[in-house]
Amino acid sequence: MQAFEVADSIVCMNNTPLQGDVYISITTGIGFTSRKIRVDKVEKFIGASTANVYFNYVKTVLKKKYKLEVGISVSANATSVYWKSSEEQYVTEMQYVLNELFNNFIDEGLFMKEKKSTIERFQTHYKNLEFRGRLKIMEFSHKNKDYQFEYLTKDLLNVTVEEVRTMRNYLLFPQNLFLFIHGSTNKDAVKQLAIPNITPTHVQYLFRLEDYHFLQDEAFIKKSKDDYQCGCIKFERGPTFEHISKEYAVLTLIGEMLFNGYFSIEVDHMDASIIYFETPLRKYKHDVIRIIDRDNVEKAKIRFLKRFDQFIGQQPHAFVEMAGRHHFDKINIYEWYDSIKTLNAKEIKDFVQVRDYKIREGYIHYYKEESKYGII
Repeated sequence: MQAFEVADSIVCMNNTPLQGDVYISITTGIGFTSRKIRVDKVEKFIGASTANVYFNYVKTVLKKKYKLEVGISVSANATSVYWKSSEEQYVTEMQYVLNELFNNFIDEGLFMKEKKSTIERFQTHYKNLEFRGRLKIMEFSHKNKDYQFEYLTKDLLNVTVEEVRTMRNYLLFPQNLFLFIHGSTNKDAVKQLAIPNITPTHVQYLFRLEDYHFLQDEAFIKKSKDDYQCGCIKFERGPTFEHISKEYAVLTLIGEMLFNGYFSIEVDHMDASIIYFETPLRKYKHDVIRIIDRDNVEKAKIRFLKRFDQFIGQQPHAFVEMAGRHHFDKINIYEWYDSIKTLNAKEIKDFVQVRDYKIREGYIHYYKEESKYGII
């Protein structure tokens, strides 16, 4: 792995031969929790869905203008443009993406057309209970960032070009950009990328924090046309930038021991959680310490590392998106991976003890009228 800067943007190259293929993600630190900011003591509204619509617009422009097909992924703290390229074309295509991201011209007619398409896709996905449930449980897992599912829907309907310009003016600049390249690459060629020289304005993200010591377990139970459930173990602690990659590794192994692959981890400087799926809803927080022993940890490491190595080989698109997304979660995926390989049971217990978490749980359960429901 090589890391260096081009015009204040961090570039990470994971040099490995992929039979001529190269996979790239260009990620910016703008996500669906970047809803409100403060600039020079003035509050400005960005919107929870502005990045989604804008980057879908950029995706359409890239296809029309360069015949370049890209994927777009929006998470809590980041938005990624990612795609498959070749050893001959990847630098040229990266420049195309950068040019359009920083292009001051916005075709308002095309933008409004893409907004309409984004709304229609969201309405289709909303009918899927798994889609709805996973976004709803994030109200619990991302509570410290003041995320609400309804913000996504309400803000999506009201996205304006003016909000896009506000977002671009204050949040789109080289220092808020991360480029990840997976494949056989050339550092000198990448260093020739032209990225605008933009001096960033000091910006504060606005979140409403509550004293987590007084927070309790939560459950959202609602009658529906079908059944779906998921849960979340939240490891409450104050905001921190220390040892985030190691924390992600610790919770990854705890999640693997408890849920054997049917989970995801949400960790950043504000929140830390394990979200689990296809598993009965019950009180798992009392098992967190009990389950950490030498045999369980070693078995969890073997299972997870095998699955992750297969993931990199089989889903390189998802791998480069993950690397970019986690950069803005303050997670270095190489440090995380090394920690998973080296952590032992005592170190995991010690980390949990030092973090002094208050562990609480959240549950989402959509149920049919005739179904039994509840939490074990």
